[in-house]
Amino acid sequence: MAEALKGITAELYEAMIAVVDERVKEIRVTREDFSELKGIVGDLAHSHNQLREVVTELAQGHRELVQSHNELREVVTELAHSHNELREVVTELAHSHNELREVVTELAHSHNELREVVTELAHSHNELREVVTELAHSHNELREVVTELAHSHNELREVVTELAHSHNELRGAVTELAHSHNELRGAVGELAQAQARTEKAVANLAHQVGRMSDTLGYGLEDLGEWVLPAYFERAYGITGVERCIRRFIKVDRKEVEVNLYAEGKRNGEAVVLLGESKNRIGRTEVKKFVAHLRVIERVLDKPAFRFLFGFWAHPSAERLARENNIEVISSYQLTR
Repeated sequence: MAEALKGITAELYEAMIAVVDERVKEIRVTREDFSELKGIVGDLAHSHNQLREVVTELAQGHRELVQSHNELREVVTELAHSHNELREVVTELAHSHNELREVVTELAHSHNELREVVTELAHSHNELREVVTELAHSHNELREVVTELAHSHNELREVVTELAHSHNELRGAVTELAHSHNELRGAVGELAQAQARTEKAVANLAHQVGRMSDTLGYGLEDLGEWVLPAYFERAYGITGVERCIRRFIKVDRKEVEVNLYAEGKRNGEAVVLLGESKNRIGRTEVKKFVAHLRVIERVLDKPAFRFLFGFWAHPSAERLARENNIEVISSYQLTR
């Protein structure tokens, strides 16, 4: 009983005493009321038993509450320990977050540097592409120059062959002169006749040398005289050109020479063809021809077709000629 009362609070105990006192006051033991008192005592005994059960249940509940309180204390202790561990983890995470922020900052800086490098590489790539394009263009121009040089080489070979033939003839003439000289040495009486033969042979030699010079100087002009008309019609649609001739045009009381001159029609309109032949056409030749044309075209009453004709033309000369509305015709083009 004493153990059961240990779990009752002071307030509950006072309430129980008050109930008992209240019941005791109501009991008036008289002889007449003994039977009634006996019933009341029975009720009290029954109430006491019920109260004991209640107190027992309360004591059991108090023990369970104490046990739950201890368990709760252990849980709170574990939670406090877990909270400390969690605080340490959060601290480590915060430190890792700071380190990660530094790494991200470095990566962003590296990304910007990489972007600048890529931009520079793209710029260098564009410059390299332009250089390769220029080299390809120069390569094509060089190929054309080599083709023209090969053609000129073949023509030069033919000229050299002719010169070799003439040289052989000259050697024969010199041999004859030597033989005559030996004969003159033995026959003084025939000196006058031998001298006459020598003078004649020298005259023939001078004539042959002069013809070779004319062949080299006027070969290109002669070629253009007869071959260019057909090329004009095929390439430029200029008809009615029979041949290109050398002509002198009077300008301000002076006669100005035109190396290759012709007249024809283009799209039904009369045109004058003004040209000049040069073995090698460079920028200097183009500039001189432009100045020459300015003088001549002042007295023309028809539109002029300007052209330069040669064995080879430098690409820069061709560009300058196009800028001045001058067609550059190389000898190898006549066979196309």
